[in-house]
Amino acid sequence: MPDHPPFSATPGVLSRRQTVLALSAAALAPLLLSACQSKSEPDANQSTPQAAAKPDPLAIDWEALNQAVGQYPANSPFLAQPAIVERLTKLLGQANYAQAQLNLQVASPLSVEGSVFYITGNRAHEGGINAVAIGLDEASNTIRVWLLQNSQAHVFAEPGANFAWPRDVQTMIGNSQS
Repeated sequence: MPDHPPFSATPGVLSRRQTVLALSAAALAPLLLSACQSKSEPDANQSTPQAAAKPDPLAIDWEALNQAVGQYPANSPFLAQPAIVERLTKLLGQANYAQAQLNLQVASPLSVEGSVFYITGNRAHEGGINAVAIGLDEASNTIRVWLLQNSQAHVFAEPGANFAWPRDVQTMIGNSQS
């Protein structure tokens, strides 16, 4: 390998090799410096960062529900939130979930009373026979469903869902018992 003089034969002009070496050194310098810096031990008084928690797939998007208040389920898919669908299906079972959906043919808009978001509905022309009320309580993060099938009332509730039914739902339940 021929010897290359340390400097270019022309003053002020770098050879190709010198240019490559200079650029390589400039690119590697920050990496080398960061590798050489000492790592300090974490301070016992400081908490170590935890891995970011994965979002709960069963967490209801309460903000989306809040924005959907006053809207009908046909115009806003608030009941189609994956967490709500999964929790209702688990609570009701497939058959009762399907019945609840049928009982929302004629539905009220999404309403809220206190911390309870709710919707009521019935099958067309079968209000006193097949109806449903779904309550979602933000305070307890629970769901409760009143399902009227062929004039037989059933209540399904997640553990801890002991919130009071909103007035409109109480009225609906009372009217079905008359």
